[in-house]
Amino acid sequence: RQRRDDLPDLKVGIDGFYKVSLVNHGRLPVEVSGLWLYLSSKYGDFELGHDLEEERQEKTILAFGEMTTFRYGDHLMLNVASWAHVRCHRDLRAISLVVPTPVGKFKFPLPDYFVERLKIELSMIQSK
Repeated sequence: RQRRDDLPDLKVGIDGFYKVSLVNHGRLPVEVSGLWLYLSSKYGDFELGHDLEEERQEKTILAFGEMTTFRYGDHLMLNVASWAHVRCHRDLRAISLVVPTPVGKFKFPLPDYFVERLKIELSMIQSK
């Protein structure tokens, strides 16, 4: 039980529009890189690069309770929707959010807000 308590415990969430947050709820610090987010599915991976002007640190070490954020914009959502449409055959349930760290990859279901935004973008692709 003590070993389990010492493992990083990361949580991902959407904090309003265009911002994904990552919080360490574990007792030990965890290192994440400046570009720490990507999407993964049985159809392949998609790296979420920053498309907003924002300075990012190369590496961030999150202690207990600390948070870092990833900001994205409409351009990135359009690229993700295109990838989901072409590569994933619109199978949004197959897509996960992944945070790589030195101790392993943390995999999360897509946050609800992200899914809703993807559905809106996919509906525009479909109507064209």
